[in-house]
Amino acid sequence: MIGEAAGPGGKVELNGFMQIIIHSAVAGVEEQHARLQAAGLTLYAVGPAVKNIQTCSFCSGERAEGLPDAQRLDAAVAGMPTPFPVRVGFSGCTANCAEALLRDIGVVRQDGGTYEIYLGGRASSLTPSFGVKVAGRVTADQLVPAVVALLRVYQETAKGRERLWKNLSRIGPEPYEQAAAPFASHST
Repeated sequence: MIGEAAGPGGKVELNGFMQIIIHSAVAGVEEQHARLQAAGLTLYAVGPAVKNIQTCSFCSGERAEGLPDAQRLDAAVAGMPTPFPVRVGFSGCTANCAEALLRDIGVVRQDGGTYEIYLGGRASSLTPSFGVKVAGRVTADQLVPAVVALLRVYQETAKGRERLWKNLSRIGPEPYEQAAAPFASHST
């Protein structure tokens, strides 16, 4: 089915994020999309948009409980237009196996089931850096609206094709912290 979507002269590749990329000159792209989705594949936008979420393996025990939250977040934000492609990392526990702190947006599940959200991490650089924590104690039901609020700040404040980490450096973490604050639990 993937080969048919590429068509004659098309190309199928697997990138470093284990995503299948189909280059096609076949007419009727919408029809091809519908067939691939009906077969159970999820399609994501290319270019400046939120990419599908990179997760850990959700190992045994209660750590696996974060998987539905990651799936909900992916369904809500993957493909959302952004000034520059945004990578989201999601770790089901503080071991941070998905290296969420090195992604544009990093979500890390804490003991007790709440989440911390980090922004501006960079792995692919001569000077890699961890993201800055902009929200803590975000409950599972508030995770999607919190991340959407952070993405809106980025969309509204970025200059041209400014990367998220550069935007964070330029405007500071305060606008992001303020956007996420209504979604964080303030109980002790």
